[in-house]
Amino acid sequence: MAARGSSTLDSMAITFLTMLALIEEFQRDAGRRTDLKALAERTSLTPTHFQRVFRALIGESAKKIAARTVLERAAASAA
Repeated sequence: MAARGSSTLDSMAITFLTMLALIEEFQRDAGRRTDLKALAERTSLTPTHFQRVFRALIGESAKKIAARTVLERAAASAA
């Protein structure tokens, strides 16, 4: 018998792994426009809820991570 709340934990773990996969995609495809609505659809969340969940799990917004990734890649190529 599953522990009470294990379904919620499973859902949170899947959401967290999905968010990490999106970060990897940002890093791989730096410079590509980040569309909040498209990201939210991929996670089956509304754009507003996606923003809240992403920031709560990762600590900063998807837009900031995407922008930082572009800047880091530009700095690395300039070095």
